[in-house]
Amino acid sequence: MTAKLVTSFYEKFLSVFIVSKRDAYVCYDERYSYAQMYDNMLKLNSLLKEYQNQRVVIYSQKNFPNYCAVFTTLLSGNTWVPMNSSLPSIRVLEMMKLAEPTLILTDQDLPDDISAFVCGRGIQVYLLAELLDANPKTEFDLGRLEPENDAIIYFTSGSTGVPKGVPLTHANYVPTIENILNLLPFNEGEVFADYHDLGFVISVPILFPCVMTQSAVSPARNEMDTMMPGNHLSKNRVTVLITVPSTISRIRRLRPDGLPGVHLNILISCGEPLHLDILDYCLNQLNANFVNNFYGSTEVSPWTFRHECKPEDLERFARFGVIPIGKLLAGTRMRVSEHGELIVSGPQVTAGYLNNVNPDAFERVDGEHWFKTGDKVVPFEDVWLCKGRLDSQVKISGYRVELTDTEAHLRAMKSVESAICFTGGEADEKFIVAVLHSKDPVDVNEVREFLSKRLPSYMIPRQVITKANMPLNKSGKIDRAGLKASYSDGSLMSEAAPRPCSFS
Repeated sequence: MTAKLVTSFYEKFLSVFIVSKRDAYVCYDERYSYAQMYDNMLKLNSLLKEYQNQRVVIYSQKNFPNYCAVFTTLLSGNTWVPMNSSLPSIRVLEMMKLAEPTLILTDQDLPDDISAFVCGRGIQVYLLAELLDANPKTEFDLGRLEPENDAIIYFTSGSTGVPKGVPLTHANYVPTIENILNLLPFNEGEVFADYHDLGFVISVPILFPCVMTQSAVSPARNEMDTMMPGNHLSKNRVTVLITVPSTISRIRRLRPDGLPGVHLNILISCGEPLHLDILDYCLNQLNANFVNNFYGSTEVSPWTFRHECKPEDLERFARFGVIPIGKLLAGTRMRVSEHGELIVSGPQVTAGYLNNVNPDAFERVDGEHWFKTGDKVVPFEDVWLCKGRLDSQVKISGYRVELTDTEAHLRAMKSVESAICFTGGEADEKFIVAVLHSKDPVDVNEVREFLSKRLPSYMIPRQVITKANMPLNKSGKIDRAGLKASYSDGSLMSEAAPRPCSFS
C-alpha cells in the first residue's frame, strides 16, 4: 500500500508542473509560472538523470532556481540535502562531511574551507545559472524513484556539538502530506509564505501541499521580510502561513491590531507551544479562516498530532495557558512510558539518524519501530497536552537546539573551563543564556565572535554570564537547576563577575 501511495502521489505531483497554468513562485515583482518552473526542471534533470539515489547538496539562497533544483532532485530519484548558505561555513562543512554528497548545486562561489573539502573528496560542483542557461531538456522517469530510498536529509542540533542527520524517505513524508491535504480546506491557487530555512523540516508541509494545490510559494526575500513579515504577507497576498508562534508574536508586537489587506485562509502553528494569547491574536486580529496547531519533529516527517483551534479553546484551555498538541494523525500510533514520555510509531518515523548515531532514540517492540520523542505528555478530555521536555533540548524560534551542543562549543574556547546553558525570556521569545566558569576573565565579545563562526545565530547565547565558581548539586555535578533559579530571581547577576553581557 505504501508503494502505491507514493507512486500515486508523485504522479499527481509531477502532473501539476506539466498542466498547471498558475503561478508557482511569487516574490514581489518576481513571478514565475509552473510552466517556467517545469522548463527549468527539465534542464536540471538532464544532469541529474545521470545519477540515481545519490546525495545532492543544494547550497543556495532561497530564489527561483533553488526551488527548481529541489523539485528536480526529488523527481530524479536522488536525495536532496539542503544547506543554508547563510550559516557559518564551519557548520556547513560539518554537515557536508556527514552527508558525503556526490554533487553540489549552488548559485555562488563556495567558501574556501568548503571548496578545499570538495576538491579533496572529488565532489562535483555545478552553478545553477550555467545549468539553466545551456542544458538540454530531459523528461522525468518516475520509475527511478523508490519509496524506501532517502529523499531528504535534514540536520538538527546534536548533543555532542556535531549536527545529527535525519534521513526521510519518500515513504516517510508522503503519508504526512496526504494527511494535511485531507484535513485542511486548501483552495487551488493559494500563496504559501516561506519564512524558514529550507534545511528546517517545516519545508515539507510548505513545499509539497503548495504544489499539490497548484499554489505559489512566496519566500522571504531578506532579513527584513523575516523579522517584519507584515509587508511581505500583504504585498504578496499570502493566504497560507505555516510558521512558529515566535513569528506570530513578532507580528503582534509590530501590528497589535492586525494586518489590513491580509486575508489568511489557513494558518498553521508548529514547532513551539501555542500560547492562548497568540491564538487569540490569530483568531480575532489576523482573522484567519482556519487555525491549526500541529505537533511533531524532524524524525516524524514532521508531524504526528494536530488540533483544530476554535474560539472556545480560549476558555477551554485557560487553566493550561497553551493549546494542546491535539489528536493523533491517521496512521500514527502512540504509547506513553512510565516517565510520561511520548513514544510514536508509524510510516512517518525515520529509520534512524545518519551513520546510526544516538540509536537509543529508537526501539523495536514486537517488530514495530518506535521513536522516543523526549516530550512529556498528559491526556485531557479527548486530546493530549505536551508538558515539556525530559532532557536539555529546547526550541528557539521553532528550531530544535540541544543546549549541550552550544555548551560543547563554548568549552572549546581556551579560557572556558565549563559552561552551562539554559533559556531565558518570555514564552514566545525565548533565548539562550550561558553561564561560564573560568579562572581568567572572559571577553564576551570574543565569545560571540568564536560562536558566530561555528553555530547558527539561534544557537548563540544572547546573554553570557561569567562566574568564578559553579554551584554543585549532591552528586557533585554542576547544579543546572540552581543556576537557572538564581538567574530567574536575579541573584545570579549580583554574583557574576565581570558583568553579564547581552547580545542583540
